[in-house]
Amino acid sequence: MKRKVFGLLVALLFCCALPLSGASGETAPAESGAPCVVRVYAGGSEWNALLRLPAGVYPTLQDALAQNSLSLPTRVTCDFSDGSSRYVGLRWPEPDGLDLTQSGRVLLTAEYILPEGFALGEGLPLLQKYLFVYADGMAPEPLASVTSANFPPFLIAQGSDPAMLEASATALMLPAETVFSETLMLPIIWDFSSVDLTCPGQYRATALMHMPSGFSLPDGFSPPEAMVAVLNSEFIDLSGAFLTPQNTILCQWFYTIKDPENIQVEFALGDAPWEILSEYTPFWGGYQFKYGVFSGNELEIFTGSLPLDADCHFRLTYGGRTSNVLTTRYSADGGVFVSNVGGDRDGGDRTDQPLPDITQPAPLPVSFPSPSPEPSVAPQPTQMPVRTPEATPAPTMLEAIPSPTVIERITQTTTVVSGARLSEMLAANPDTVLFEKRGISVELPSSFLSGLNLADRETLTVRIERNGYGFSLDILQGETALSSLPATRVSVPAAMLPSGEGTMLCAAADGGSICAFAYDESLKIASFFIQNTGSFTLYCDTPSPAPAEEVPLAALTPAVPASAQSTQTNGLRNVVLILIGCLTAFAFAAFILKVIKSRRTPR
Repeated sequence: MKRKVFGLLVALLFCCALPLSGASGETAPAESGAPCVVRVYAGGSEWNALLRLPAGVYPTLQDALAQNSLSLPTRVTCDFSDGSSRYVGLRWPEPDGLDLTQSGRVLLTAEYILPEGFALGEGLPLLQKYLFVYADGMAPEPLASVTSANFPPFLIAQGSDPAMLEASATALMLPAETVFSETLMLPIIWDFSSVDLTCPGQYRATALMHMPSGFSLPDGFSPPEAMVAVLNSEFIDLSGAFLTPQNTILCQWFYTIKDPENIQVEFALGDAPWEILSEYTPFWGGYQFKYGVFSGNELEIFTGSLPLDADCHFRLTYGGRTSNVLTTRYSADGGVFVSNVGGDRDGGDRTDQPLPDITQPAPLPVSFPSPSPEPSVAPQPTQMPVRTPEATPAPTMLEAIPSPTVIERITQTTTVVSGARLSEMLAANPDTVLFEKRGISVELPSSFLSGLNLADRETLTVRIERNGYGFSLDILQGETALSSLPATRVSVPAAMLPSGEGTMLCAAADGGSICAFAYDESLKIASFFIQNTGSFTLYCDTPSPAPAEEVPLAALTPAVPASAQSTQTNGLRNVVLILIGCLTAFAFAAFILKVIKSRRTPR
């Protein structure tokens, strides 16, 4: 019996010592077996090549250092070969070590700070920031090109507060390209000084470009202009009509009509008598008639359905009152002429002022081969005269006559497009399609929109509503609400950001995803990524007080550091070794006592 107990004791000692044989050495894995970085994510997007951020938050490095606003990422998310995912810190060159004596560009490259026991993978992409060193007195560098743009008109009710007009023009930017093929975003500030909000009519606003230090506009660049229509809010006012990129004529007004089925649409061709168009069919919350659609606050004319080379007149009657007249001419070569007159067609209010066309072609990039070192000076805005049906300016050429199914309806909160229009948008935007409302921009991936497979007459509705420090995003395919999205970039103006110190976060109202976002100080715009529709809130996550001792960078990772794992293993090993020692001493003492006892026993 004693031999069995002794054998069991020895077996127990062997089993306790066996697992320690692998823990007796160093805890760091061999270099060949160390988990390696296999993917890197920045701002919610995967890097798959050398990444160079756009020219700095302040393209001039001196400005960035002087204002202490050089914004560089401090960490990225990495996937490792062992299946784990964690934050990895970044170390950038110290500002004191940068050479500011030579004008030109300086390229900053970040260094990865990996936790102990981890390694860089093969072909790991670099994170680089391209900044511009500008010497005082040197001529600014002319931009190679600025993307042209045709902005839709600003519609505002007579007697409105000027602040409402300013608020409607937030977060507008034009892309520009430097001679080094870098992309800069030029903020636009609109000059509304010529607009008289007390008098209905059409005015011109001029865009003033905000240029970063060290750069100038190309020679011959003409600042964009936009129409401002001050509308009479006491009844239907069609004087804000404009030509959309889809070659439809859109009129919107501020007079509230809750029973649009009682609106009477009247049409006259040339000098013919007025004709009441009485055949209506329900269409997208409004009614469709022979030449277009109407609802309680807008009228849209499909130019492709109009008679060619003839003056077409439209007016609306509601509650015994008749609106002013909208006149349009559609040419066989695709030109469209739009004009508004008063309540008749006799031309009695004609003036001798020039009568330019209203056109809305698709934006195209414009290059300027002979840049000037001096920036262009924006001309003063002038009032745009009202046109009469007698004016017959040269029509604008358009490349194609769209089908009536190519429809895009835009309000302050909602954009509705047909499947045919979405196909055109995807052809022009292979990466993302931008939807913007009140300064909030949502970039939906083109692959996601293409995967919806919309029929030509099926509709896609994107609704963006701003609410204090938050917003809501709703997307409907027909009448079906969509909830899940791929990684979708959202940009918001600085006015929406809450005050406070700490990490700025965006959280879904349902308690789902929480994401941090990057802030561009020069453009006053914050951006982040979401993966679902719904309501979102922006808030500041105040950091908890840090301990007195310095926190190592490895502590940023959610996994336990290798040094902590080594300490825990060493403590366990010490306890087991003490236990083994005690058991060994006990077994040895029992053996000695047994030998002594056997010698004293008489034989």
